[in-house]
Amino acid sequence: MLKVLIVDDEPKAREGLREFIPWEEYGFSICGEGVDGQDALEKIAALNPDLVLIDIRMPGMYGIDVMKYACEKGFKGKFIVLTGFSDFEYARNSLRLGVRSYILKPIDEEELTEAVKNARQEILKENQLKKKVESSDRFLKSITLSNIILGIEKPDDFESEDRLNGLFKSCRNFQVALIHGRSFLESSGVGEEILSGISELLNTSDNVDVVGIDKNAALLIKNTSPQQSSKILERLYKRIGKSINMEVSIALGRLVDEADNIPQSYRDAVKLLELGFFQDEIKVVSWDAVTSKLGLDTHEPGSMEISDYTEELFTFIEVNDKEKVTEVLNGLILYFVRSGYSMDKIKGIAINICVELKEKITANYSGIKDEVPSCDAILQNIYEKANLYALMNYLNEVFCSISDKACNDSADSVIKRILNYIDKNYYKSLRLEGLGEIFNYNSAYLGKIFKSYTGDNFNNYLDKVRIENAKILLSQKSMKIYEVSEKVGYSSMNYFYEKFKKNVGVSPKEFKKVL
Repeated sequence: MLKVLIVDDEPKAREGLREFIPWEEYGFSICGEGVDGQDALEKIAALNPDLVLIDIRMPGMYGIDVMKYACEKGFKGKFIVLTGFSDFEYARNSLRLGVRSYILKPIDEEELTEAVKNARQEILKENQLKKKVESSDRFLKSITLSNIILGIEKPDDFESEDRLNGLFKSCRNFQVALIHGRSFLESSGVGEEILSGISELLNTSDNVDVVGIDKNAALLIKNTSPQQSSKILERLYKRIGKSINMEVSIALGRLVDEADNIPQSYRDAVKLLELGFFQDEIKVVSWDAVTSKLGLDTHEPGSMEISDYTEELFTFIEVNDKEKVTEVLNGLILYFVRSGYSMDKIKGIAINICVELKEKITANYSGIKDEVPSCDAILQNIYEKANLYALMNYLNEVFCSISDKACNDSADSVIKRILNYIDKNYYKSLRLEGLGEIFNYNSAYLGKIFKSYTGDNFNNYLDKVRIENAKILLSQKSMKIYEVSEKVGYSSMNYFYEKFKKNVGVSPKEFKKVL
């Protein structure tokens, strides 16, 4: 419905204009009335009507002046001027901008009706053209934004800044957020109606742009801190639930300082969505929050491989250090985030880790074989997990449960665990006091039960393990003796020579010669 404003200083004239025309029949609604020139100017600014019926001669300010000032302030609507015969030529020659018709008083009903109908057609035609231009501009901006976010194009690829429409002018930083809704997946993508709705709900001026990418709504947030961005998205999430009645998840990529790095922030958000970093109480998740929770620096590439994580898990399960188990799993989460693996591949890797650890544990602790979950049960539980956090929580529960079962309080079990620990960590600076802290035993008592079980004291046993490993390394012709000494845990070459000759009967050099 188009809006019409009636302006005349005479109440009866305004009443007549209201009654002459069946406004609703012609697609208009009367949005207000002006009683003089100044009042008309204020009403035009406040109501922004599509059509103004205005008397030419009013006290205070003539209608011509009202039209002139309104147009200078950007008013784009149409005017129908009501004028007496003596003012007709003055009105017609004074100002043509925005004037659709001049109606002589006394007003002829048919003439006014025809003028209103013509004005309506002209307004609708201009509005349609305006929408086409705006739609074309929005489409061009949307394509530009999408290409920049995806990394297909860069800001400096464009011949002029006009195409960007000032998109990156004076921007000091950027973040990309993705809004994902189940209904997006059921359709061919995010519709214009949804994107427009999200833009309106954001209620921001220039710092957020919204486009559709794949089946997500992508938001480019500019000139905010990560905390401010999160607050914007949390408010948006609540408004979407109330206004659009749609269940969505929102992921926010890292903050970047350069426009060229916008695709990195986008990839972060994609990864968060793919891995399902969402719990029931968390509907807006950010890259910073995830990496802060893990307590790790995401900007440095990890050097560990899956086999390293598996080995560490096995060590900490054996010594019943649950905190370390959780820490290793947090590192594994970050490994998966960086890897770019799909959720199915991650689940496959998790199954392999579980099976390998189960086989190692049950080989060393055969008494708990029946208490450890079967491979089928592990496989089923892993594939049922909806997201990475749920998967890692399950692995944590399984590993801690196995650790509790393997690590009972019997002296024999403790010594077995210590021997396994020594076999894997002989090259480190091991002391009985330190092992006592790890395994929660008094070091003096631990020394007694250690000797009772092995027939040797701790230091002699450790030397034997180190020397056996040194013999293996010395057989590798490429390794020098000082390198072997360091590899097996001896910082002093002389001390290594002494211990080696004591246990083997010959020096490392002589041993190497006869190989």
